[in-house]
Amino acid sequence: MWKAVFTRDADSCKEYARQALATATSRKKDFFIGKYAGYDPLDDIFLSLEGSAMWAQYRLMLTNPPEGMRQDVVLEWLLQRSASWSQEEGLAIFLLIDRLAPGWQRDFFGKTLPRAFSYLRNVVDGKD
Repeated sequence: MWKAVFTRDADSCKEYARQALATATSRKKDFFIGKYAGYDPLDDIFLSLEGSAMWAQYRLMLTNPPEGMRQDVVLEWLLQRSASWSQEEGLAIFLLIDRLAPGWQRDFFGKTLPRAFSYLRNVVDGKD
């Protein structure tokens, strides 16, 4: 995911995002089976909640960074403070959604919560 976030080229960004989504799908197929199958939808919900919250925190910190902190180190600082893989992965997903689908907030901060992986997949595949 981070390769997609940090690349400057839009086509490369989408390709890296596709690769990351394929890896995530493979991980889900390997792990969310048998007695763990019920966690699959929860994983998406959790990443959607964590990711959108981390995105909001990041955006707020860009406008009000801690005293003396340059904007270009806010992301690194924020990631060092988050101890959870879901916060990091969720933030990466939402940074990509933010980059590739302007106006996405109306879809996530309304009455329903889309699944972050599905939403990103639709964006990189041009289905949004």
